[in-house]
Amino acid sequence: MNKFRTLLLTTLSSVILMACSSTKELPELPSFKPTLTVKEIWSANGGDGIGKEAVLLTPTVTGDLIISADFKGNVLAHNINTGKRAWSASTAKPFTSNLAASDELVFIGTKAAEVIALNAQTGKIVWHAETANQVFAAPAPAGDILLVKSIDGEIDALNIETGQLVWNYKNSDPSLVLRGGSAPQIADDKAIIGFGNGKLLALNLSDGQLLWEQTIAQPQGTSPLERMVDIDIDPLISNGVIYVATFQGKVAALSLENGSLLWQHTISAYTGMSLDNDTLYVSDANSDIWAFRLSDGTVIWKQDALKERQLTAPVLMNNTLAVADKEGFIHWLSPEDGVFLARTHATSTPFVASPLVVNNNLYVQSINGDIYAYQIGA
Repeated sequence: MNKFRTLLLTTLSSVILMACSSTKELPELPSFKPTLTVKEIWSANGGDGIGKEAVLLTPTVTGDLIISADFKGNVLAHNINTGKRAWSASTAKPFTSNLAASDELVFIGTKAAEVIALNAQTGKIVWHAETANQVFAAPAPAGDILLVKSIDGEIDALNIETGQLVWNYKNSDPSLVLRGGSAPQIADDKAIIGFGNGKLLALNLSDGQLLWEQTIAQPQGTSPLERMVDIDIDPLISNGVIYVATFQGKVAALSLENGSLLWQHTISAYTGMSLDNDTLYVSDANSDIWAFRLSDGTVIWKQDALKERQLTAPVLMNNTLAVADKEGFIHWLSPEDGVFLARTHATSTPFVASPLVVNNNLYVQSINGDIYAYQIGA
């Protein structure tokens, strides 16, 4: 194991696993009168979860299947409407990354520093490709290529059908980073990629040439931990604007065309964001939920009643905002003012992976592998 990987494993695995092991008593949940009805429509086992590994393993959706994976190398597919098992496959390759999917293939990174592609309908391995280092960010399908970001910051563009290398971009990330990573995002033939040094880059999708780069956050403090400014959240792109957030740094809006900074706000975040037509929603490292106006970054509201609950990313669902926590609760809030609308206790095990919303239903997987599906209404 190289030095980079050793630092990674021994120093910050607690960022994700603290949800699993913390015995600290949490503040009492706020009481409120529910004004929204939520209903569990199915639950199913999606594998053995993350075990003692500090990984997320967020599921992905393709067609009518929700596909999950576990730390042992098992991949499972369930019908997204009924929860019925469609197929399962064992790769004997411990996984490290979130899943991603195209119409025909499912992609995931392994502990052995490689990416594998599986047939989305059968789970059969189609190809595997070695990478520069372990992959924790979800691979990113983009037409006929697959973008893969290694934990050391190197980018491989692979032929999506064969796994053959198309181009490579070398970027040097710090030796100490969060055990995760934002996935490349695609817009206007550009690959928008965040790194552990707090920089956001735009690469030409066809050949990997650098188009622009922008520093979102500068390292502060004296210790390596204090100086961490990872972009661990997938950037969001809408109407020619990129929205990005860093650990111990900033949330910012940038021009997609040239990377120029439009606005910024001091924040520390590493779980995720979502947006609608005029608002950006962020869960920060303290488990406060923020709503920022897209146009200028003005704070519209802040919900601070869920502190220390290690919230997942907030996701929009049927004109509500849903977020899950480390005690297995799912909370629904109003996107307009952050007021609580509903709450359900799905499980006694933590949620750390971001929920998914598909066809107005919410899907969330706990760390032990169980998947829960919810809808709003009677």
